[in-house]
Amino acid sequence: MATPVSGADSWLTLNNVPLRFGPGAANLVDGVREYSYNLFRITEAAPDDVEVYVDNERLETERYGSWTWRPESYAGLYSVRVSAPGHAMHETQVRVLPGNITLRQQAQMYADITDISVDLLFQLHTPAREHAGIAPADAYQSPLRTYRLIEKLIEDLEGALALIACSPHRSLVGRHECRQWYEPTAIGANATPVPGPVALVGNARPGVPHVLPQVWQVERGELTYDVYENRLLKHFLWSQLLPRLMQVEDGAAAEIQRRQQHLDFCRQRRWRDQVAEEATRIAELQEAVSSVRDMQKRVLRWGDLPFLRWVHVRPTRAMPTQVLQKDPGYSRFYSVYLRFQQALRWGVTAEQLLTQMAVRKMSEIYEMWSIFRVTDVLLPLLAMNGYRVVSETGFFRVEDQLFHFEVDRGAAVELAQGKTRLRVRYEPLYPHWKAVDGLVTPAYPYLTPDLAVERWEQGGCQAVLIFDAKYKSEVHQNEKTYKEEDLDKMSRYCSDILWKAPGTSHRPQQIVSSAYILYPGEVLRHDPEYPLIGALPVVPGAKGWGQVRKVLADLLRNGGIIGEGGR
Repeated sequence: MATPVSGADSWLTLNNVPLRFGPGAANLVDGVREYSYNLFRITEAAPDDVEVYVDNERLETERYGSWTWRPESYAGLYSVRVSAPGHAMHETQVRVLPGNITLRQQAQMYADITDISVDLLFQLHTPAREHAGIAPADAYQSPLRTYRLIEKLIEDLEGALALIACSPHRSLVGRHECRQWYEPTAIGANATPVPGPVALVGNARPGVPHVLPQVWQVERGELTYDVYENRLLKHFLWSQLLPRLMQVEDGAAAEIQRRQQHLDFCRQRRWRDQVAEEATRIAELQEAVSSVRDMQKRVLRWGDLPFLRWVHVRPTRAMPTQVLQKDPGYSRFYSVYLRFQQALRWGVTAEQLLTQMAVRKMSEIYEMWSIFRVTDVLLPLLAMNGYRVVSETGFFRVEDQLFHFEVDRGAAVELAQGKTRLRVRYEPLYPHWKAVDGLVTPAYPYLTPDLAVERWEQGGCQAVLIFDAKYKSEVHQNEKTYKEEDLDKMSRYCSDILWKAPGTSHRPQQIVSSAYILYPGEVLRHDPEYPLIGALPVVPGAKGWGQVRKVLADLLRNGGIIGEGGR
């Protein structure tokens, strides 16, 4: 006989802390971090032959009743299931904290990726020179931010509908009806016969044929509210605004649940400032949920106003008609409509972010974040020194109107200043030199750093800057520093990424002017006079971005990309 879900709460401990099972349960246990060893143990209340699964993978043990678990894949929520013969399968979740950064720094990484990428999401629909990611967004579309934007739009929309309802737009349209030949007014100047059966007419008047079609199509004029402007209004209310409000409600509810778990975690550690911050945000979200539900009811009522009740809802392309531009009520509505399309049509919710990020390895998230961050510093620095974006080949990817947090392999942003061209490339592939010319390597089959900045002039590459993200560090003399093995890899990039001039037999030449690791540490390794190999601390939430900018400027100067006076 299966036990209820709550019965499993007394079966298993993790690091001597009982695990809670059941829908929505998320356990936060001290010491459970990436790369740390943790111990599951059964209790006396557990049945016989218990098996433990983490993310659908069965844990093995040499001693029944205890299982060692070392999470290495990612920081985030792991699924933990327990089963026993004769009992139902029980499931819960365990949150694994990041190993090389703090929980607050992890949250800051997510926020930074969002700030940069959501801005690019909007800009990807414009010409390439306008969406290189030079200007990051101020904030992403969290449910609370979206609610505040919609709240203002609803106020303006209410005033617009009050004006429209006083004198809704309508027009005279021709309608075609089929009438029998004997009905009054069936046959006249506005009627045309319908091919088909005919009727014999006796005692016909002069000029009237003895044989008439039985069915005639009659056109008559009719005033109707089912016109373009009202169709656009109803489509906006029910097909755009209402679904967006529902999305805000769902997103806010999910964020409340997530923040409540984090609030419990902060209370356990007595982080008073974060407890107050989370409690305030939860209260704001709860108020937003209540208000959004009221807004949904208002939108439903508006769409059922008498003049809109029989208007068809269908997808339509917005066109600035005379009515939308000049009528006081419709022009106010059209202003609301355009603001909605600009600020609210596209976006990702906080819950989407967490769902997408939670299944990624923390090393991948850090790599993506650090590359985004360095690119975000590099592009404005280059713009200030006279470079302009001339092309962009898929640097960031959009699918199904949602931004997936990926950077396309081999993609590039190209900038120009006079005869100098720069290529900012994510994960460029430098092939083996036997078969090709250009940027090559003796390493087989290829080398692929995380980010490269290449300087090209007169058809040839003059310098290459290499950056490689490393989610690694070690403590030395009470400082969090880089690993020497990572610097060794930078030395390999310097010696093995070469320039092979096309059409010549000359030996390939060294081309890398600097190769730096990006890592979450404290120690900067950088020689302004000879910046060939180095380590640049890139830490989420850090205040030392002035240092990062200064080092990047030094590297650009060393590679001949900006002059000595470059900022």
